Amino acid sequence: MNARASLAIIPLLICMLTGSLHAQAPENYWINPDGGDWNEASNWSFGQVPDDVTPAYFILPDSYTVFSGRTFVNGIYVDAGEIDFVSVASKRSFYDFEILQLLEITGSISNDQAARFRLRGEGDAFIDTLELGLGRLGSGFTIGSGREIDVLTLNASRYASLRFELGDRAADIDESLMILGQVVAPCGFELVPSDGSFLPPGDSLQLIDADLGGASTTLPEFGRAETPPGRDLLVEIQQRTDGSLTGMTVKAERADSTGTTDASFDFLLGGDPIDLVPIDYDEDGDDDLVVVQGSGKHEVFELTTEGYQWLEYFETEPSVRAATTGDFDDDGRTDIAVASEIDFDGDGLNESLLQIFLAADDFAPGPFIDSPDSPVSLAAIRVPSANLLPSSGGVAMTTRRASTGRGTAKSFGTSGTQVVKIGETEVGDEPGQTDPIEEENKKDPDTPVGVGSTASGLVATPVFQVLRPSTDGFDIERTIAVSGRVLDFDSGDIDGDGEVETLVLTSANRIDLLRPLRSSEVFGSIGFKAEAVSIALADIEGDSRLEVVVGFERRDGTGFFRIYRADRILVPDAVTGSEARPFLARQTQTTIDPFGDPRVSASAFSNGFIPIAGTDTAGIPVLRTFAYQRISVTDCSTFDLNGDGVVDANDLGSLIASWGPCGKSCPADFDEDGIVGAADMGLMFSNWGPC
Repeated sequence: MNARASLAIIPLLICMLTGSLHAQAPENYWINPDGGDWNEASNWSFGQVPDDVTPAYFILPDSYTVFSGRTFVNGIYVDAGEIDFVSVASKRSFYDFEILQLLEITGSISNDQAARFRLRGEGDAFIDTLELGLGRLGSGFTIGSGREIDVLTLNASRYASLRFELGDRAADIDESLMILGQVVAPCGFELVPSDGSFLPPGDSLQLIDADLGGASTTLPEFGRAETPPGRDLLVEIQQRTDGSLTGMTVKAERADSTGTTDASFDFLLGGDPIDLVPIDYDEDGDDDLVVVQGSGKHEVFELTTEGYQWLEYFETEPSVRAATTGDFDDDGRTDIAVASEIDFDGDGLNESLLQIFLAADDFAPGPFIDSPDSPVSLAAIRVPSANLLPSSGGVAMTTRRASTGRGTAKSFGTSGTQVVKIGETEVGDEPGQTDPIEEENKKDPDTPVGVGSTASGLVATPVFQVLRPSTDGFDIERTIAVSGRVLDFDSGDIDGDGEVETLVLTSANRIDLLRPLRSSEVFGSIGFKAEAVSIALADIEGDSRLEVVVGFERRDGTGFFRIYRADRILVPDAVTGSEARPFLARQTQTTIDPFGDPRVSASAFSNGFIPIAGTDTAGIPVLRTFAYQRISVTDCSTFDLNGDGVVDANDLGSLIASWGPCGKSCPADFDEDGIVGAADMGLMFSNWGPC
């Protein structure tokens, strides 16, 4: 909630609806949820247009477009909604959009809602001070393709994001964002197409020019690029010889290959999928797959050269809530642990049943233990040595108390004959997923695990906690505030610097980058328009570089997933103490149609096969396997103007829209004669079809 307050009746009523309340009075609010003309007085609560004395306030929780000729205003405060601001000045002036004091894009803490502001048009803009983000809200500022913005001071939170639209003429300008003074922006960045077009190969753009910013300059540390097929991006941080930062550039290059996926296998499941867990079930050295189902009937799939094929099933107690794999009897083979929710004594209070299924016994029911409260998630751990006893296999089980929502992480030691409780630690309210943070070293003693929960207090805060196994349970190593409730997370060395990072997918529809083994901060955050529901990291291509798979669900219930290559931002003149900055470059997008709630498992990726579980439109649970491979990009990618992998009517429409004399680097001018005409259309038709 902002510190300003209003005495005006109409603004106060609007504030009550949006949860935002200001402290200065009176204030001039935009009141038209359908958008409209900035210069139309009836769109404002005062009945007059904001000017160089009176700032403008946007607090409606809607998405709408505001258009204006020359805009000259004291300030703009964006407390809610998604505003698409379009400059339509008939004659390009020196600045067609000018803010004398502050553009503040915050959102509403009381409503837990971020705000977004997009500025587009072909003119130049000036903003005295740009403040982006509030608390942990993932508010965003989008710079339209071809826009140049001069900013005196830029301050952005770690949870906010700067989005740059890279259309086919984005390189016609000198820079997108010129910082004339100080810049402190350790936020996320997003590089996206504009109206179906993207920065052509060979073109480069200065995203941020902070050469005047001084030694205190802080630039984005994490980002994503929605690159079309056949396009690579080089992102570079520029530095002075003393290591201080001066800017950020991007260059587009033609890729010689691109990622592609094909559905290879469908299997109807007997129950709702809870998790996908890898296990060498047939002990041939490959990761097979167990689809854990709430019904207690778990399907086992064998990995073959053709993908995953059904092998058999095994059964456990019903009402399964979680499962994991690990060597729980220290015999060198992978076992399975399953947690079910059971009312043992019929008193209406559910408890947890943790049971081990050992590979040595052909996964027959093995040792078990019951524990108070309902199970939420499981993770394999190593119990540290104590009292001259060696370390042993173990399980971390997170539980939730039904009456309070309070979460507890419980540590259990395991063997071939028993499960013994070691200890427990409270982890906050409404706990979620629990997983090892150093997946590749999870057999080492005291490897930490992460768990998402909510820290109680005056304002409930979603957190990610790092728990270190100890001889009496867990020690909480650090607690990290994240952008929303933790939905999913996975860990790995994303940028190849030898340090493990964790990507946390939150209910704010964002991915937060953490370095949880050394810091309690978020190192940048990126957002999505579609609803992301799952995330996984794996070396799908087998080239020692990680890919990131994100599952999405549309509003109509159907799903799709995107595969991103984990790349590294170049810092060519790095001095001692500088660190790598990762960004995710999209390789492919695959529709799983009809398919809802797509769940992916990084650990199950093997030999290029990606298993995804979800439901079809009839609500029937399905396992669908996709084969991922890289293919060479043919010359027809030149004619695929929107980068969707096929030359079709959409590309023809883009060509017609560019008809006539053309400036430099015009993508539709295939014969490079300076004119988009019939010859270019003929070349497009000769390459019609999939690329």
